[in-house]
Amino acid sequence: MSLTSFNSTSRFLLIVIILNFFISIQAKEYSFKQYKFRKKRDDKHYRHAKSQCETSPNCQKLLTRPLDHTRCVRICISKSCYETLYAHDELEEGEVDVRINSFKGCYFYELQRGRGL
Repeated sequence: MSLTSFNSTSRFLLIVIILNFFISIQAKEYSFKQYKFRKKRDDKHYRHAKSQCETSPNCQKLLTRPLDHTRCVRICISKSCYETLYAHDELEEGEVDVRINSFKGCYFYELQRGRGL
């Protein structure tokens, strides 16, 4: 093995190690309170509440700002669930919402408690 190929290989490995290091620093596990959501059982109630809130005057005026509209709709559906799951770490533009099913489950849990289901 020549000296130049060893240096190229060493450089490549060093770059791979450095990239892995930076990726591991940025990759953090995101934790939040989780609620069970059963699509067949819960989705009908959630969709109805969402539809009502999407067309409410408060949220309608935010249609041109999608993130604010989403926030408004979720607070309208359940302020306490929103505060539990989003208030400490608001959604950001382009973020994949990994908390939405927990939000739906929280809403249904509140619905059950309120109606004695």
